[in-house]
Amino acid sequence: MYIATYEVIKPIHGSFERDIITFMVFDHHGQPWMSDFEHAIIPVSEYIEGIVHSKYLFYDVYPTSDGGWATCGTSTKQVEELQDLGLVEDIDFSPELEVPYPNYEGFVAEEEFPIMFYELKKGFASCHRGVTFQNLFDFMKENVLTARGYFEENT
Repeated sequence: MYIATYEVIKPIHGSFERDIITFMVFDHHGQPWMSDFEHAIIPVSEYIEGIVHSKYLFYDVYPTSDGGWATCGTSTKQVEELQDLGLVEDIDFSPELEVPYPNYEGFVAEEEFPIMFYELKKGFASCHRGVTFQNLFDFMKENVLTARGYFEENT
């Protein structure tokens, strides 16, 4: 178990009126990957024992030029499903979302950074497609969060 503390920039759903949130994270694979991200959507629920992260569910997000937030398309495990649903779209990240990549024998940048989402430049990839914050939440709500009992299924 890990104890995580994050600044709350924008609550997604429900009522949370504090600027800082501390919650429990149960990750059987070691340190949670979300700790690598500066900004993330991290669903949590409150129980008698305290606030708990919804296991293995988080997305890294980045600011966009319109004042919103979005994730780069390849950072999600369900990218093909999101694409099939029409949720992957052109995103103007601000600042520009650039990821350096290594230059060693055998590394194929096009495999790590598909051109559907990235423009490859010398030594880095620039993301130009992704999924907006609201579309990510709606996707989580309609799928995994409903399956886990956080929301009722639409009938």
